[in-house]
Amino acid sequence: MALTYQEAMKGDLSVLVETAEDWKEMGKKFGTLRKNYKTHVRGVLDTDSWSGVSATMWDLTSTTTLHELIGAENQAKAVGGLLVEAHAELSRLKKKVKEARDDAVDAKMKVDENGFCEYDLSKVHGKKKKALIRDHIARQEAERAWTQKIADAVKNLSDADHNYKLAIKAAAKDRDGKGESGGFNSKAVGDVDKYSGIRAAELGKKMDSEKKLSSGEMSELQFLLRENSGDTDFSRTMLNSLGADRTISLANELNDRAYSDDTEHKGRYLKMEKYLANSVATATTIDKKRPSADKKFVADFREKLRKAGVKQYDLKVVADGTVAGPAKQRARGYQSFVTLLQHGKGYDKEFLHGLADDIRAAEDPKQDGDPDIWDLNRPFSGEKNEKTGTFSHDSTDWFANDPLDGTLGIMSKDPDIATSYLDPKDADGKSRLHYLAHERDWKIQNDFQHLKDDVIVPAGDKEPADSRVGYGAALEAAMTGHVPGTEPPSSFEASDAQRRVFANVVNSYAEEAKVHQDAMPENIRRNLAQAVAYHPKDVADLLSQRGHTYAAAPGGDSIDSAAMTHFIRAAGQDGQAFRIIHDSQMDQVAGRIHELNHHDLTAETQRGDRAIQDSGKIMGTLDKIRADVLTDERDTKVDRNTWGQLYAYHGISSGVSRIPMLGPELDRVTFLTTREISENMNDDIKDKTREELIENYENDGYPRLAKIIEKRADDLGIAREDFHGEKARGSTLLSNAHSNYVTGLGGAEAAMGD
Repeated sequence: MALTYQEAMKGDLSVLVETAEDWKEMGKKFGTLRKNYKTHVRGVLDTDSWSGVSATMWDLTSTTTLHELIGAENQAKAVGGLLVEAHAELSRLKKKVKEARDDAVDAKMKVDENGFCEYDLSKVHGKKKKALIRDHIARQEAERAWTQKIADAVKNLSDADHNYKLAIKAAAKDRDGKGESGGFNSKAVGDVDKYSGIRAAELGKKMDSEKKLSSGEMSELQFLLRENSGDTDFSRTMLNSLGADRTISLANELNDRAYSDDTEHKGRYLKMEKYLANSVATATTIDKKRPSADKKFVADFREKLRKAGVKQYDLKVVADGTVAGPAKQRARGYQSFVTLLQHGKGYDKEFLHGLADDIRAAEDPKQDGDPDIWDLNRPFSGEKNEKTGTFSHDSTDWFANDPLDGTLGIMSKDPDIATSYLDPKDADGKSRLHYLAHERDWKIQNDFQHLKDDVIVPAGDKEPADSRVGYGAALEAAMTGHVPGTEPPSSFEASDAQRRVFANVVNSYAEEAKVHQDAMPENIRRNLAQAVAYHPKDVADLLSQRGHTYAAAPGGDSIDSAAMTHFIRAAGQDGQAFRIIHDSQMDQVAGRIHELNHHDLTAETQRGDRAIQDSGKIMGTLDKIRADVLTDERDTKVDRNTWGQLYAYHGISSGVSRIPMLGPELDRVTFLTTREISENMNDDIKDKTREELIENYENDGYPRLAKIIEKRADDLGIAREDFHGEKARGSTLLSNAHSNYVTGLGGAEAAMGD
């Protein structure tokens, strides 16, 4: 039963110290008794001259007695140690309850005997008192907040009290398998976290092997996992007791119950899986305080995991349901383990890097792996939302059928881990990037052909619909330093490692796109487009050919204009990916023009000329890429209507829903007008050749740039007749903008080899 507020405040914890001393003294007395028994009873008998049944029975009973005395000594000392530890921890938490009460009183609250808070209006004065009387809703919300703060502190104390109760009961339970049944516990230790870990493992093993826990045992297991998953000793004790094999089996059992056997309590099992995953994260964290011990645990656990990871396990989501084949299949350990990890967070860099490399070793033929090891008959993708690019959470997509892709997805939630894993500065990073982009067998779903009379025959394998989702997320995180889907900040400076990954990925896919323009896999296009949006100035310099290369970071590669054009062309197969890049570059164009002053637009200046020239080339290059995508007869995968719909989609969850940072004077209406023109350029393309579409863009695309330039002139107070006169600076700038727009169209065509 949970502690009440009164019990928390009035409970006398000093009795724990007194009781602990009694238990320790008892342990000493048992120790003395053990020594006396060993010396003065067993020691005086001459077992060499005594033989027969009586001698055998004596030896058995005296050995048992001695063992029980050892157990009694250890158990008493352990209970004493637990009580001392309990006193220290419960005293700390009781102090927190009092502090919460005192804070509430300082906030002018009256705290009743049950811990409920109410404003003491006699201590509140002036405007605040009037406001509280007038706004009773705000007053009640504040009172509830303080009541909850106190209740949370009481709960923490109550949970710790319960945890120590379980540990002391466990210490008093005979679990050594020796001596008298139900005797003393010779393996007792005075550490609550280790006891909790041992008990959690016991219950986990029972759930896995017997498929049944009592209601009380289930609650106890859930409590132990919830309260201790952040404790290193608990987590390592539990994982050592379970082993990698039993950890995977327990995770499978939780998922079988959640999704098949006991769906009514699905939430309970998934919470337990989350706590189990967090325990794995805690256990495998390498702390600076004790790196040697931490690294040894991680190395030992990974070694066990290498064996369990390729082992096959029963899991109903794999074996049951509609399967396009006759054979019952089983999950591999790594598939189940990564499924477990997806429920947790806070994993250590070295652990995730090592796990990913171990999974690769299991599948990579160059490392004697089996490329078909993860192949299963059914899909686990869910339905894809084409507008958002995400997959729905249906009854199967929670399962990590591709454990390497799943591990990369976990890395993407901590961008620094993804960056360091894929950084091509050293041989490992280069090998990983090359393997994932060019060598890996992503076809992990078995395919079947249905013949007459319901005959089903194998037809090779194929990529699942959600192939590379984790890989794409990891690439985006590694190149941007942000969780995938995060809107680029107004100021972003990539680290050297992020620049190295970006350059490697751009050059790699650009090179493939020279031969096959659809070489960039579908599910990573938006991730890579988002990465481009994080490097807008560098990309703008490349598209305008103002800077011919993206400067290499130490140990990395550079990018030239042609490579960037090919890369954007490959990503542009997806309408929304193109939109992400297009909007980020429109931001650059508008920003550069917005920086021009009155003198730049009325007199000849190098800054004005460059801004106009660059803007024209950038927009022309992007429109040429757009035309190339929409009129590429070689690629029947690009549906023009779908592409246009995705380009125009402004979903809240989409990375392209933002309005670029155009500056305070280049208003929203101007941007929306140019955006509408851009979207209309995707329409009315039926039966147009590439040349006809480009000619159409010259007429309809260039006015977007002209509107931005003219708006800047208006903002600076330049009269239209002065700006557009025959010999006016504005006419020259607009003419240059148009000619450079046309140059961009042609330059992109040359870069793409058309």
